[in-house]
Amino acid sequence: MQQVGHSDVDINLALPKTPVMAMLDRRLMTQALTNLVKNALESIEARQQKSEKDGFRGAIDVILKSNSKRIRLKVIDNGIGLPQEKRSRLFEPYMTTRDKGTGLGLAIVKKIVEEHSGTVLLNDTPYKKKQGSGAMVTIDLPPQESKSQDAEVGKKKDRQAKKPDQPVAV
Repeated sequence: MQQVGHSDVDINLALPKTPVMAMLDRRLMTQALTNLVKNALESIEARQQKSEKDGFRGAIDVILKSNSKRIRLKVIDNGIGLPQEKRSRLFEPYMTTRDKGTGLGLAIVKKIVEEHSGTVLLNDTPYKKKQGSGAMVTIDLPPQESKSQDAEVGKKKDRQAKKPDQPVAV
């Protein structure tokens, strides 16, 4: 979907061969991933505007890995990167480094991920030597729990008057 409107940006997906199962709200996690890809695209556009090099091509890697302890999703871009001096505040509502930004994107991502018992980390791209700049957002989520744990999680969520999450292939 995002690729169609941005033919000058390569969006690469690295997914496991088998489905990764997690207890999550598909709509909310889709919103979180959409926010991250949108941020990456805006960061790349900002670098393209500042870039004096002809031929700069934007790239976003979305990498999903899992093991028995966690599900890890990384969104890595080669945009302008994250500011060092304000990085600790980027999850705060209304905190933005962009002229047009609302400052809600990362705050929403963090809230959604934490509601799914996960964590979000902001770092520089691991490709910095090759690409020059960029950002990496890492989301860690717990894997799907066993049936007995699922039942307890469902009871807890019912007590909180929330609709229980459904197992979804990520």
